[in-house]
Amino acid sequence: MKLTEVYISLDCQRFNAKTRTHYAYLSNYLSLFISHWIKRQKLDLGFFNRIIFEEGEIDDLSLAGDRAFVVCLSEEFFDNGNMIDPQVAHRYFVRKYLEGFKRFDAKFGLQLAEQLQVVIENQFSDFLEYEIKAKSKRLGDLSVQVFHQYKCNSYELIVRIFNKQKDLVKEDVAFMRTPDPISIEYDVDKIEIEEGRLRIISSVGEETIMFYL
Repeated sequence: MKLTEVYISLDCQRFNAKTRTHYAYLSNYLSLFISHWIKRQKLDLGFFNRIIFEEGEIDDLSLAGDRAFVVCLSEEFFDNGNMIDPQVAHRYFVRKYLEGFKRFDAKFGLQLAEQLQVVIENQFSDFLEYEIKAKSKRLGDLSVQVFHQYKCNSYELIVRIFNKQKDLVKEDVAFMRTPDPISIEYDVDKIEIEEGRLRIISSVGEETIMFYL
């Protein structure tokens, strides 16, 4: 079974739901990036397809739930307001992910942590955000490209328009949400680019928004 996803969380017995949700929002952009990276490694390590790194968990280095492998992290999360600063949040979650991958490496004889540290430094050297291309279409001499952009404190659907020379001529935010990939997947089930407008349709077929280019 190929490894395709990673996630970082807090133990549900030791932290309340509000704190766990906040923790997830802060780290989702990094989790998405690492998940896409780990998927490209094409690792098959047994009966699991995702790793859950969890602060405060007791059952360490073991299978759990539906095809998940749990790796315990040292419990140290305490949000005293510092996590509002994206740089502080980024450093914290990078450190915790690397802590978890070092333990995972030791279990399976891998060297993922060392590789991951390099790709994270390269990816986030300028901006603490992760973009995923959602849709693109050429309209005459223009190219319209739409991206999901995740940060530790926001999600934005970004629309960029390029001319024939590939110069950026316009950039807009179609809408913003909390950085929750599950709700975003529901809200942005389908994107249609038409002459002069962008239609975003939810998974139940209801138009979420009409954005004019």
